[in-house]
Amino acid sequence: QANALPDLKQESEAYAGLHSDVLQDAIRRLDKAYKAFFGRVKTGDKPGLPRFKGKGRYRSMTFSHLANRLICNVDRKYARVVVPKVRHLKVRYHRPLPEGKIKTLTISKKASGWYATIVVEVPAPVEVSVNTTL
Repeated sequence: QANALPDLKQESEAYAGLHSDVLQDAIRRLDKAYKAFFGRVKTGDKPGLPRFKGKGRYRSMTFSHLANRLICNVDRKYARVVVPKVRHLKVRYHRPLPEGKIKTLTISKKASGWYATIVVEVPAPVEVSVNTTL
């Protein structure tokens, strides 16, 4: 399915206006839903088909390949997120962003506003052994 995305983007204006990461994430979500469905069928649970999510039903978009380049730090409290083919969003940090590689950026719409969820890969802390013997 992901291999057909370039052709779909050329054929349809609706898909052409979306970034490839967003479309790939939609395919990942669909695949995950069907894997869970068939897993429930296999175990004998009540399966329940995955619900169709049309154009207006998605409330979030996830970027993985460009996540590092989408966030521009403005200062310690605010940042600017550049959403491809949409616009710039001003983001207020509720905690400092840790040093590390940004893996994914998810922008979600909720009733109280827009939210950015940033997943950062942080190196594991080095444990220092402490001898308590005298």
